[in-house]
Amino acid sequence: MNAAIERRPAAARSSHEPAALRADISGGPSLRRFFAILVLLVASLALAACQGGVGQGAQPDTGSGAAAAARSASPSPEVAFKHGSDAEDRGDYAEAARQYRLAANEGHAFSQVGLGNLYLNGRGVRRDDQQAAHWYREAAEGGNVPAQAVVGAMYVAGRGVPQNYAAAARWYSLAAEGGSSAAQVGLGRLYHYGRGVPKEPSLALKWYRLAANQGDASGQMHLGILYREGAGVPQDDAEAVRWYRHAAEQGSAGAQSLLGYMYREGFGVPQSDAEALKWYSASAAQDYSEGQMRLGGLYFSGHGVPQDYEEAAKWFRLAAEQNHAKAQGFLGTMHEVGLGVSKDEIVALMWYRLASRQGDALSLSSEGELAERLTSAEIAKAERRSEQWLREFQAR
Repeated sequence: MNAAIERRPAAARSSHEPAALRADISGGPSLRRFFAILVLLVASLALAACQGGVGQGAQPDTGSGAAAAARSASPSPEVAFKHGSDAEDRGDYAEAARQYRLAANEGHAFSQVGLGNLYLNGRGVRRDDQQAAHWYREAAEGGNVPAQAVVGAMYVAGRGVPQNYAAAARWYSLAAEGGSSAAQVGLGRLYHYGRGVPKEPSLALKWYRLAANQGDASGQMHLGILYREGAGVPQDDAEAVRWYRHAAEQGSAGAQSLLGYMYREGFGVPQSDAEALKWYSASAAQDYSEGQMRLGGLYFSGHGVPQDYEEAAKWFRLAAEQNHAKAQGFLGTMHEVGLGVSKDEIVALMWYRLASRQGDALSLSSEGELAERLTSAEIAKAERRSEQWLREFQAR
């Protein structure tokens, strides 16, 4: 039987971890995606923290009219920050940038964070990751804990600064010691996967637990992962489920997908396709690619739901469009044999190639078998489509 036809989402049911978690452990795309998202999340938290209270890299953009006489007539940094915060709240980002800059140039840490956020998101100013990193670092060097966490995340993601895990660990350590749960999770991940610091599960456990005990959903999820792996703690699926559930109930899409997986396999809980469906659906609804792929698998195999190839293809496609390798492979299979989608071997080969380039072994096998049946012109067409898809994905 063709290797493509043998591909079944049900076959993914094994004692191994979900694909997203395996990618994390290998330092693959999921790890990079986590920290890219963390930059935005921590930046938002930093500004929220700043609004609750009334170096190195690119040179600061100080704006025009910075003469001493003009500065002497400017409002105090505290007043400028308040005006900037009010302007941001009403959506007047250009005015927010102007007011934050006045105070930021005077060393006002909260305004430096606010200006960094505007540069990071391109609001009221041209998007500029280097300027964002500069202003966050200015605040961080002044001892602002949320800014220290942002700088750590930017060093991991390589946004506005060269990627540097050791530098990330230094900034995360400062913020983590200052009580930032986001930095505690970030530092825990560095110790968990040995990035910039020695791989040390016991230290990962320490930082994840501190974050989890603050109610941080990401810390709770990662603590559950350690129990699932038996890293730094005795392996305990029931304890993993407990922490996944804490995070899932707070709305963590990753934890919802992991909890669904535990129910699907019956690890630490009684096996339940209905519960797996519930949690995969919650994760998929948040546009989380692993949740979408696994929900597609339920519809493909008919576990917990009536078998529905069109619905399976819908969820596989949503995950595949986020560059989820396994979903791309499943979608390739469905196009190759015409299940729930039009039969189109060129499209199938395109998806197989996208998946195999990310290391999906089954897609590599399917790609080779399918290519043997296609003409050189058809293969070239599929290759052009895959290259175009990658360019468009990278430009998003």
